[in-house]
Amino acid sequence: MDNLIGEYDFSFVEGDTFAGFSIRLTTKEDVDATPIPVDLTGATVQLRIQSTDKVRKRHSDLTTYNKRIVITDAADGRLSVVKQKIKLPSGIYEYSMQIKFANGDQKTYIIGNCEVLSNSTSKTY
Repeated sequence: MDNLIGEYDFSFVEGDTFAGFSIRLTTKEDVDATPIPVDLTGATVQLRIQSTDKVRKRHSDLTTYNKRIVITDAADGRLSVVKQKIKLPSGIYEYSMQIKFANGDQKTYIIGNCEVLSNSTSKTY
């Protein structure tokens, strides 16, 4: 039973440095089974944050290609979205994290909403 791992929402303030996060991807054969790490050996990861506004489509791609995501322990399913600036204006966005495995298989493991909160400071650094 290899289902979607989870749905998680997060937010950050426009213009601030996003702190990032680390996760361990696991799967289960059935509900009562012990979690098994997702083997990320040779995999690439993409987390796309995109606006829900169909007229003014905006997005940001965080990937292993652009080093905004780092696989920290491939055999144990561990990866980190690194600390970084994500340049998106305030608003509500959707995101999904997709893994492309070495054998060519692709799977979306995490989805959710991302809110970029308005920054009330008027000074730009």
